[in-house]
Amino acid sequence: MSNNQPESNKPEEVDLGVIFASIEKLFKRLGILIAKFVKIIIWVFTKLLILILFALNIIREHFVKFAIAGLIGFGLVFFLEKSEKRQYIADILVKQNYETGRVLYDIVGNYNALAENRDSLALAKVLDIDVSVASKLTGFSIIHRENKNKLIEDYYKFKEIDSNIQLSYQNFLEQKNLEDFPIQSLTVRSLSPTIYDSLANRILSAVSNNKYFSELKNKESALLKSKIKDTEKIISDSDTLQKKYFELLKSYYGQSSSDPEKNSTINLNLSNNGKDKIDTKEFDLFKEQSKLLDKLTTLKDELVTKGNIIGLQKDFDLPVVKESTYKGKAVLLALLLMILVLLYYVYVGLGFKDFIKNYGSRDRLLKK
Repeated sequence: MSNNQPESNKPEEVDLGVIFASIEKLFKRLGILIAKFVKIIIWVFTKLLILILFALNIIREHFVKFAIAGLIGFGLVFFLEKSEKRQYIADILVKQNYETGRVLYDIVGNYNALAENRDSLALAKVLDIDVSVASKLTGFSIIHRENKNKLIEDYYKFKEIDSNIQLSYQNFLEQKNLEDFPIQSLTVRSLSPTIYDSLANRILSAVSNNKYFSELKNKESALLKSKIKDTEKIISDSDTLQKKYFELLKSYYGQSSSDPEKNSTINLNLSNNGKDKIDTKEFDLFKEQSKLLDKLTTLKDELVTKGNIIGLQKDFDLPVVKESTYKGKAVLLALLLMILVLLYYVYVGLGFKDFIKNYGSRDRLLKK
């Protein structure tokens, strides 16, 4: 047994040696890769530092030209800002009484196109305003005014329907018909702060006169009038039936018809006459009449509301000056021009011009 023990340990010693050798090679290769990576990082950092110093040297040598480029950028934006016509903005709040949001948005988009294209004649015609006023209008826009908290609440309710739905809040808003919300904000841009008087009514009238809206309004009004008529008939029939109940009660309980005061009210005392009560359901009828009267009031209010396609919730406030298109752009343009000057001198200083001239020729391109 003692003779066989060394022979059984030899394969194990060989296997461990191979494993340690492989690990050693792996660490050596890993060390070489890390060394190369560090070397590349140092090289890039060195070249970048040299490039920065090279750029700073260029700026030092051509500082006046850089200053002139910056001043040109500032001056150009200042000139554009001063030459730009001052615009004013104001908005109104409108309430849609019909689900016509998409059509309303298209109409406002058409007004905006006419204003931006400076088609004063067409804009004056559709809004029924003077051409002098239409020529001052520069743009229209419309956006919903739904409460943001309400939208967030709707979003989470939507996700509760199916927890597997992977839909972001932004995508939820894109899929939701925000133009159909009742309250919308319509903004008007102009070149004059004095053209907003009575403009809101002109815009609402122009929208309401749309053929599609008119047909929709007529159809809805006819339906509401029919419902009102039917409800009034039911109430009238109910009144007739209630009177018959009262006459029956008077006859049964022996109320005197000669006493007007007793006929004007029903004062039944069942304990005195000893007669059994008649189950005529008059109280149920009274409650049903109250519901019908409430319904009639609601229908009449709705008919009045539906008389306007859209209603004015808030007229134009005092117009405010629209922020300039070029505001805050002076520094950006100055930096851009200075960077372009720097790139030009880097291009010249590094010899790119000669490199392109020598290697960018037609003969070299066609050379076989």
